[in-house]
Amino acid sequence: TLCPIPIGHCSRRNTNRISPMISSCCAFQMQRKELEEKERTDPETAKRHHIDPYLYQIRSQALALLRWKSKLPPEKQIAYERDVREYYFKKYNNNPDKDIKKEMDDESSFSLTADQLQGIANDVVYKVPNPNYVSGPQLVVDSLRNDPEKIQQFVWDWRRLFLDTLSPRYLPDGWRVDAPVVSEKSIRNQKKQQRQNH
Repeated sequence: TLCPIPIGHCSRRNTNRISPMISSCCAFQMQRKELEEKERTDPETAKRHHIDPYLYQIRSQALALLRWKSKLPPEKQIAYERDVREYYFKKYNNNPDKDIKKEMDDESSFSLTADQLQGIANDVVYKVPNPNYVSGPQLVVDSLRNDPEKIQQFVWDWRRLFLDTLSPRYLPDGWRVDAPVVSEKSIRNQKKQQRQNH
């Protein structure tokens, strides 16, 4: 997380001291989220994972059969068992010559045990990593594009938010919002480099 405020151990005794810090933390989180939303132009990059609906359904059905089978309507029991058995045979069948369709249709020949249902529920990975995912902090860093002026303004904005939100009474000597982040020489060198590249 990007929250710069350490939240200590909260207890009834120090709730009054902690509460302003918690609300300040929320302010920093809201600022971070606003920055992220501003920079995120492609919604495909927002989610860390995609949900595979088929695998999610299989896992849900296996858990339902494991925990609430007796409470399920008979038609749902049959449908869930059929779907989970089909998944089980496709995933765990090591005999390519076996007639899977016949095995699946013959309920009396194969009934999933509690251990098998639990194994399916544990093994099914329904969250698929999104190859296009970009984290919020990475978006913000990329938006600065190694531009010293942008980086400086970014840091100044966060310092100002820190002052406005926490109203600290004790700061180091010489600390100020507009203290340079990078030297003027670095900024001049960066601009010179940019002109040479164009």
